[in-house]
Amino acid sequence: MSATVEEKALHQLQQEQSKLLDKIDELRTIGVEVILRRNPSSKIKVSIEPGPSRTDEQERRRLPSFAYNDFSNGNDLPALMEKAKEHMGITELVNAGFSDDVLKVEISGPDRPELTLVDLPGLYYSTSQEQDSRGILIVQTVVSISPRGEDMEADLIRDQQSAAALGLPPRIRDEDCDVAMLTPRDVEDDEAAGDERVFGSQSTVHIHYPVEMAKLARILRAIVSAQYLPMQSTADASSRATLHHQLEEWESNLPNELRLGNNSTPSATFLVGLLHMTYNNLYILLYRSLFLHPRDGKMDEGHIALEAATKSTRIIDDLLSQNLVQHGPTHLITYAFSTLCIQTIHCRRTTGTTRKLAEHRARLCLLGLQELQKSWDLENWVLDLFFRCLDDSTARTLRLTDAPVLQMQGDAGERSHAAERIPEVSIPKTPATGGDPSGKKTDSSQQASPLPTDITAASEWLGLWSNIVCASEPYPAELMNPYWQNQTCDPFTPKDRPCVLGNYVNYSINVKGANDVAAGIQFLKEHNVRLVIKNTGHDFLGKSTGHGGLALWMYNLKGSKIMTECSSHHYRGPAVRLDAGMTGSKAYEAVRPAGYRIVGGDCPTVGITGGYTQGGGHSLLINAYGMATDQVLEWEVIRANGRYLIATLTQHRDLYWALSGGGAGTFGVVLSMTVKIYPEGPIGSALLSINRSGVAGSLFECYGRVVAQCPRDCRCRSDRSLGHQQGAFTMESFTARNKTASEVSDMLGPFLSSLDALRVPYSASTYGTPTYYEHFNQTNGPLPYGSWPASMLFNRRLVSRAITTDSERIRNLTDTIQDVVDDDDEAPWNFGCMALNVKNVTHPGNAVVPYWRDAIAICITISRWDWTIPRSKLLARKEHLAEVITPAIEAATPGSGAYLDEADPYVYPPDSLSWQNTFDGSNCPRLRQIKDTWDLEGIFYANTAVGAEDWTVDGSGRLCRP
Repeated sequence: MSATVEEKALHQLQQEQSKLLDKIDELRTIGVEVILRRNPSSKIKVSIEPGPSRTDEQERRRLPSFAYNDFSNGNDLPALMEKAKEHMGITELVNAGFSDDVLKVEISGPDRPELTLVDLPGLYYSTSQEQDSRGILIVQTVVSISPRGEDMEADLIRDQQSAAALGLPPRIRDEDCDVAMLTPRDVEDDEAAGDERVFGSQSTVHIHYPVEMAKLARILRAIVSAQYLPMQSTADASSRATLHHQLEEWESNLPNELRLGNNSTPSATFLVGLLHMTYNNLYILLYRSLFLHPRDGKMDEGHIALEAATKSTRIIDDLLSQNLVQHGPTHLITYAFSTLCIQTIHCRRTTGTTRKLAEHRARLCLLGLQELQKSWDLENWVLDLFFRCLDDSTARTLRLTDAPVLQMQGDAGERSHAAERIPEVSIPKTPATGGDPSGKKTDSSQQASPLPTDITAASEWLGLWSNIVCASEPYPAELMNPYWQNQTCDPFTPKDRPCVLGNYVNYSINVKGANDVAAGIQFLKEHNVRLVIKNTGHDFLGKSTGHGGLALWMYNLKGSKIMTECSSHHYRGPAVRLDAGMTGSKAYEAVRPAGYRIVGGDCPTVGITGGYTQGGGHSLLINAYGMATDQVLEWEVIRANGRYLIATLTQHRDLYWALSGGGAGTFGVVLSMTVKIYPEGPIGSALLSINRSGVAGSLFECYGRVVAQCPRDCRCRSDRSLGHQQGAFTMESFTARNKTASEVSDMLGPFLSSLDALRVPYSASTYGTPTYYEHFNQTNGPLPYGSWPASMLFNRRLVSRAITTDSERIRNLTDTIQDVVDDDDEAPWNFGCMALNVKNVTHPGNAVVPYWRDAIAICITISRWDWTIPRSKLLARKEHLAEVITPAIEAATPGSGAYLDEADPYVYPPDSLSWQNTFDGSNCPRLRQIKDTWDLEGIFYANTAVGAEDWTVDGSGRLCRP
């Protein structure tokens, strides 16, 4: 129905336009502007607007007084125009052929379309009996000052940008169109409707932006003509210098409002960013050849292209942070790609820190191109072709995989997934020996190594490999834990040792829907193969891998859907459905544009739907909203028999309970979850540091006072993260929901007074951010990867609330902390705690271990994994953590447990049952019962997960029943 209405309206507009232009064409000697407006009352207004040639003030006042009351429709136009010509003084006796005055006819009525027609005398270049030389001059003047000049200038700009983007000459030649340069006056909105402008409020940026873009389009045309047209001779230094000078002159004359950093609104930031991306791209075009082929090996002039690309990268970063890139025009695609190419080439030419910076900038460009895919049909094969031009090492480093989104339709019980098809399986290459649950050997094969081994300098990989998240996130078998990687095939494996599979799975299915999961389960049943459920590979206890196994790689399920009003058994409000492959950073980005925040992990690369939420999940918002698993409204699951179901508080309640905190990888394969989200708002925060030098005793007394004050802070729903190193004590973050900086100062007042009383020197500051997203990015960013390295030695411990009521226990804990941080001067351990209180947070019944509800803090003992020392020394440090440090901390924190998502395998060996009480506590019997109900055959196995006690791993890595 709507399509028919639109067609009728379009037909009516075309008829109106045709009739009017036919009448005007009969007397084409003056400019005519006809304005049609829809209005409840019918009205016709006729006037004459004086042209620039009317210099006599009396004449300029006389012309607008023109009136004509006999005009009613298009048939009256000839008579009206004759009267207008008489009023203008155009007669047979006094005739220049044309006038630059414009006749304006405004017609309003209830049945009128919204339409403005501007008809000019026309362009002509030769004289005739009806057209003399003076008429030519008048016509050219009318065209240059007419509003149509703005349209033609816009066409010129688009033509220049599009042609340059495609590497083609412009379609509109200079000799075909002589249009004067735009001025701010041309852009201003003169038409008014009542007291408001037709196009709304115009800022200085809106007025000057098209003018400056028009200027850059002229320079772009000159650069393309001089540098790239096939008929041109090779560009010489003088022409390049002239064009460079034009760019410098443009920049020096730029209005302050259009300079970077002077913009306070997203609209202004967006337009100014586009303008400067255009400007920088002209430098890239001008000096690209010198960057690619330096003269005599020198990069003096070619470096200008690199500087321009670096500036453009900063702009992309800024636009990405404000979610503006996807709204860019088509030529922004070319600018981002051009910048990407420059940064990638620079990456290939450099080493060390400079190379890492170039990699980072290239990845920002790729993120920008991914955002542009939301608005423009930017095919993935274009980027694939780009990556094929690089060697494997660089391509794997830079590649961003944004795989197909899992499509869901309908309500909870009526969702459809990817169509039936053969799952994508990583094809093995080198024969190896695998294992299966029965203990019988099966023929399997080794997957490709995640990174090439022909490395000329291992130091080049040190920075990258220290933050494994960058290198391993997009790969189906890779892990983010150096212990489980086992140095069987990494950049530091000795050259005299073969590169072997080790702990990695042998096969991976790239899961794109429920059918892929069902096919994988059926395959392993038929062939007696071990099954692994893997997302990002963060798990520290080895749940993400399994020697000889088949992995269901969930990483590429990245769909999300916000529901502003979600109703369930115990909740009514906003929620979001997140597919299994969504990371924390992806989840933050998904809800941010709609004005929401979500409970997600401190490390933004962790899969939010996987082990993080299924294992409990703590965050900077824990005291405001509770655990991550407390937010879950439903789980979308493939069970061990390959069938699909949805688990909620009202259907399959036992499975919902177990998945919500009982651990991942053992009850079923989660395809998605639906969780609560909350309105965004301000966050108050603080930083504090104390230098330990000279105040060691007082410092630990201060730490004790912090522990004693934890219950008060948690009642205020604030989160406090504390760190203790050999040289200092720090408060690394403070998250106070809906608080200002001054309110945070009041909250910290008692503790700072304690420091003053002890005469402990400190540095403290408070600040606020408008949103939690900005607070997180400042505290744990930069997004999307964050600041947490994946290569760590660490173990977590929950601290019972009872400790804060006993001064002797507090003293015992602080003494233990002091022993830990002073344990090893050569390779020191750090100790940190996050205050929490999730006891009284409203939540559905779930399998979160009761230790969490009773805890006042979760603490971590942590040190870095040093790739420069022998692995044997690092394993000795893990033994020390397990045999000396952790027992001391456990003794100082009796009656509590540990966090099943963040624990060390030396402390809680998979073949020992000590982890059961520590991770699951009193929930153990019920969790085991649910495991037997939903996975009686033991299809799902994961280290230290419920049911793992039924299996053993032999010396060759095979999984066997005892």
